[in-house]
Amino acid sequence: MENTKKKISSKKNTKKAVVKSTTKRKLLIAGIITFIVIVCGGYMVVQTGLPARVLTGATVAGENVKVNEINYHFVEVYNMYSQYGIVSSKKDLTKIWDTTTGQTYGEYLYDSAVKNQLNIILLNKEAKKAGFVAVAATRKVDEYIQSLRDYAKQQKTTADTVLKKQYGIGSGMSVRDLKAFMTRELIAQEYSEYLKQTNYTLTEEQMKATYEAAPADYDSVTYNAYLVPAGYETTATAAQIATAVTAAKVKAQAIIDATADIKTFRDASATAAGTDGTSSFADNADPTHYTTTKVTTGSTFNSDVADYLFSADRKEGDKTVITTDAGAIAVYFQTRQLDTSATVSYRSLLLSGTDIAKLKTTAEGYQASVKDEASFITLVKKYSADSASSIAGGLTSNVTAKSLTKDSPTAQDTALSDWLLSADRKADDMLIIENADGVVLYYFQKSVPAWEATLLTGNVNTAYNAWYTALAAQSGNEYKINMGAIEFATY
Repeated sequence: MENTKKKISSKKNTKKAVVKSTTKRKLLIAGIITFIVIVCGGYMVVQTGLPARVLTGATVAGENVKVNEINYHFVEVYNMYSQYGIVSSKKDLTKIWDTTTGQTYGEYLYDSAVKNQLNIILLNKEAKKAGFVAVAATRKVDEYIQSLRDYAKQQKTTADTVLKKQYGIGSGMSVRDLKAFMTRELIAQEYSEYLKQTNYTLTEEQMKATYEAAPADYDSVTYNAYLVPAGYETTATAAQIATAVTAAKVKAQAIIDATADIKTFRDASATAAGTDGTSSFADNADPTHYTTTKVTTGSTFNSDVADYLFSADRKEGDKTVITTDAGAIAVYFQTRQLDTSATVSYRSLLLSGTDIAKLKTTAEGYQASVKDEASFITLVKKYSADSASSIAGGLTSNVTAKSLTKDSPTAQDTALSDWLLSADRKADDMLIIENADGVVLYYFQKSVPAWEATLLTGNVNTAYNAWYTALAAQSGNEYKINMGAIEFATY
């Protein structure tokens, strides 16, 4: 009998747990929330935003991200879509975004928010592995938090209360949370800028080979084009649209028939524009004249226009009419060329204040301490009052003489333009310019022909995107959204 008891006892001790540890954890969290609801009342739970702080809104690259951090990014995405008029209120979130899957606007926006979170987590991990130390991110966060506290003080309330109004009562967002979320978001941005500025340069030989492989991607064309709109109502049938396009094509063909050179194209277009277009052609202006790259041509008109202009057999004086649902485009080809006009890139460090003499002395001290571009970048990230550009080390790229031209330039504008475009300007040159609100220390980075600037920028974007796509595709870097927890905790 005693041996039997021992056997039974042994079986009990080796029996596997019926409830998994993950389930236990969920039950524990639910129990804690239920306890607080009972003890403190539902109102207190809402005010503290506890569910949003403790529930996992998504699992991202192996990390459990709480609902309040997901909602932080959701608000960013929602505000952007609201700004562009895609959503007008929270009621729109229940509408169907994708009719093939039944995905709602809300689900789509949350998916976008979690993709942002994935980007942030992966870049933070990569930055840590590389030993990258962010400088501008921490300062920007501290400045924002201080401005938040200052605003709350003006409103005679607390910063946490301001955040509740901004993100929702049950958002679980506090100043501490905001600081943590913003910090790693800005670290990701700073590391991304660092990679783009340091890892994807090309040699002269590589640029030449890239150009020769696809010259149309870097050439520009000079041409005239005018869109004759097809006038029809939004409720028009396909037949009515076709009739309107045909009428527009007739007018566009009249422009082509009257064209013998640039001037006659311009004049014929002005005639086609009628009284509605008088202002565009006033004072001998020619709104039909363009010099653009293939990409810009496609975005200005459409890909058919770009393909026509960049065709290998295109020759001076070629002309045609290209139709679209919007109307008909009269096109007159002039030349195709490689844009060798100069572009310049520079960095700037802004010091704001009214004591200009003192600020200039400070700027001169910074200038004297600069040993190379890297040291200038560090100064910008630490001290520049232009927080918007500090993440990128104050970099402004691919500036042309045209982009520097202003209708009413100040003395400071002229001084900067003259300095940047000077024939003897060289890398590492610096300049201090004073203005009424402070002083700016400028650092000249480089000057390259416009086609090289386009190629370099394109290579940076392509190479960086390929790197990140490969990183996100690695096993373990997936994400899964817990909409149940998000919906439960968000109110």
